[in-house]
Amino acid sequence: LAAPEREADPAQRLHFAAEAHGEVDDLDQRGSVVVFHVGTVQPSEEEGNLRRATRGPRPPHRSGTPQVGVAARAEDLRGVHQTRAAEDQLPQDTVDVIMERTVADLIYTYNVSLDGFIEDDRGRFDFTAPNDDFFSFITGLERSAGTYLYGRRLYETMAVWETDPDLGAQSELRADFAKMWQAADKVVYSTTLEEVVTAKTRLERSFDAGAIRAMKASAPGHLTIGGANLAEQAFAAGLIDECRLFIGPVLLGGGKPALPRNIRVDLELIDEQRFSGGVIYLRYRVAA
Repeated sequence: LAAPEREADPAQRLHFAAEAHGEVDDLDQRGSVVVFHVGTVQPSEEEGNLRRATRGPRPPHRSGTPQVGVAARAEDLRGVHQTRAAEDQLPQDTVDVIMERTVADLIYTYNVSLDGFIEDDRGRFDFTAPNDDFFSFITGLERSAGTYLYGRRLYETMAVWETDPDLGAQSELRADFAKMWQAADKVVYSTTLEEVVTAKTRLERSFDAGAIRAMKASAPGHLTIGGANLAEQAFAAGLIDECRLFIGPVLLGGGKPALPRNIRVDLELIDEQRFSGGVIYLRYRVAA
């Protein structure tokens, strides 16, 4: 698949926007923090939708001539949060606009048996068939996903949501999930898969932690990772931010473990929910 043309990163978009709406005196990058030292501007009526942040002494207000530091229009702030610098970081006589680039979460989501397996020793995972309330909940969780990272087997399982139109025709719930899944980007990690069969999908032959960090830095939504072997590599690299596990009321007695067995990761429980049929949803944040 041809690589799409890359957009300007959030810092570049903000710089361009600041240049368009005010005089940029300096651009300083401090890790993930982007600091614009912006001159004064004469705002127009339409600038009510601009994000503003000021610090240091300001001149007395005169009607029609407020002096503000303009960061960017609201549409230029995708993936960026406004924050303030510590008092000793910036000069007192400058109007400053501080922007902190956000990093998308990488979330491991899986259906798991009560004894911790995603499939039995024959590769079967029939215990994961969801009812309607469970299915609707999963769709809501994944609606903010911008990218799916899959191993080969899980990709081949999920690809039917694009290749088999009969699935979406079964119900509005399934049609909604199919539309959502098809809209997201997919990255498949496999040394044996010859080609991908879905749109917005690329094939990678090896796990690259640096490339995934770059995806997290630029993704418009969270990233979902699936596949126990792939997730184990991501855990080992310290890339995973959350685990969302759906615990099914079944003991498989063996099979493929959902979680790595040779890595310690401290977790914080931040959400839980119970569904009809005995499934329990547990959401854990990886502890700092």
